[in-house]
Amino acid sequence: MDAVIQILEPAEGLSREIGLLVAGLEHSRSKTYEVLSDLSPAEIARKILPTAHSIGAMAMHLGEVEYWWVQSAAMQREMTDEGIKLSHWLDTFENDVDKGFTAEYCLETLKKISSLTREAMTSFNDDGLEMLYTRPEIEGRQVSLRWLLQNLIDHEAHHRGQMAMVKRLMRETED
Repeated sequence: MDAVIQILEPAEGLSREIGLLVAGLEHSRSKTYEVLSDLSPAEIARKILPTAHSIGAMAMHLGEVEYWWVQSAAMQREMTDEGIKLSHWLDTFENDVDKGFTAEYCLETLKKISSLTREAMTSFNDDGLEMLYTRPEIEGRQVSLRWLLQNLIDHEAHHRGQMAMVKRLMRETED
């Protein structure tokens, strides 16, 4: 039996360490795309419990959080009307109702935000990974770029697991 070799290469066009973190985030996001790709609009919107979030809300929350941490915290920018709309800022878990999202809409929104993240990371190099960032919204807390990118990878995995579980439970109860 041939051995399978899996290597995570740095994302192109970025410094080595930032490239590795971005590659990890992109790999994690690709797994999220797999979970979302075959969902119907009803599955995207369904809440399996009244207090549980829908898969659509979790998917959009991933984009919301990534957009804010990268575009606002790391890039030190204020949220724009365009960014608020794209990222569904404060409209994911806070307003988890059926918005008619399709899998394609969720995937395209996440892809746009991922593209903006990769573009933003070209502004940094490995020397800046430990630089501390703060925002008025996170008063009393400073985070490094390394922490920020690793936190986004962890956050993605956490909610992807939830989405996969909800998907499985929905489909098991439909039979």
